[in-house]
Amino acid sequence: MTFPIFSEFFRINRVRIGVILNIIIKINDDIISEYSMDNLVALAGLVQLTEKIVDNLLDESGTLKKHLDLYIVATTREEIGTEGALFFARNNPIDEIIALDVGLVEDFPGTVSSDIKLNEGPVIIWQEQGGAGIFDYKLCEKLANVAEQNNLNYQNAVMEFYGSDAGKAQKWLGIPSTLVGIPIMFAHNIPEISTLSGIEAAAELIYQYLKGQS
Repeated sequence: MTFPIFSEFFRINRVRIGVILNIIIKINDDIISEYSMDNLVALAGLVQLTEKIVDNLLDESGTLKKHLDLYIVATTREEIGTEGALFFARNNPIDEIIALDVGLVEDFPGTVSSDIKLNEGPVIIWQEQGGAGIFDYKLCEKLANVAEQNNLNYQNAVMEFYGSDAGKAQKWLGIPSTLVGIPIMFAHNIPEISTLSGIEAAAELIYQYLKGQS
């Protein structure tokens, strides 16, 4: 069964299978809503983190002031097998991983709430997939201590229906890993909701952790 009126509308507006519906909504100066906030917010946070590192942790020659090798990596295909992150982790000498992803705010009816709030700071995720993925305790604890020492708001969470690149690196490769989540509502729906302050706060937490390394 066809609908000629709709078919003509789609043809004129070049709407076809594979075209992405892009909704950009700014609710106020902090709350933002758009398609694919998972994981655009983490990418934005990674850019902010990189800017902080370049501005504060590099010397005049562009060399990191810390006695460590730092990899800043944006990966792909996390939703369909984590190939990007695992390929990188397998082929580079990595001692620990701090991933930047989303923290699911599910404080509305019909969901399994993790007690994460949209405006109460970045989320240190200690466990995912109902216990099938458990992050490195000492690394999670270090991040929490950094937040406390720098008076940064943060939240702790264990996630039920959630899996990540960092979790796979911890479980399959044995690399000590943890995950900082940027609070987001309605993940994998249209539109998703997050905050600019949440992005900035997550970047700041990881930056302060790196700043404290010798």
